[in-house]
Amino acid sequence: MLQQARLLRLTGDDEGAGKLAATAFKLNSKLGDAAYLAGECAEASQKFDRAVAWFEQVPSDDPGLQADALFRAAEICFEKTGELSRAEQFYRAVIELGSKRVAAITQLARLLALSGRSREVEEFV
Repeated sequence: MLQQARLLRLTGDDEGAGKLAATAFKLNSKLGDAAYLAGECAEASQKFDRAVAWFEQVPSDDPGLQADALFRAAEICFEKTGELSRAEQFYRAVIELGSKRVAAITQLARLLALSGRSREVEEFV
């Protein structure tokens, strides 16, 4: 089912791919790739709240994939929906996971500077 979802995504059918990925994840909540793909499809369809919800569901048994998903959620919150406090939480979670640390620190520093809190970045330097 997940493979079919990937194929649909390649053909540009984000809605169909997202539905199949969501079904795959509902059948097996250990399939982090399915949640991630559902998030990508929702983001491509500009359903940002849904995308963030899917990225949050990527399980922690694959820390690299979870970090990627949380980083995507942070980027959506920061760049697309303007939810700066949520973006900050996601960036900090990515930093704690250790993966994508430099990108997350860079974006968090940018967010904090825009919020007038640039002194808080010093803890990461």
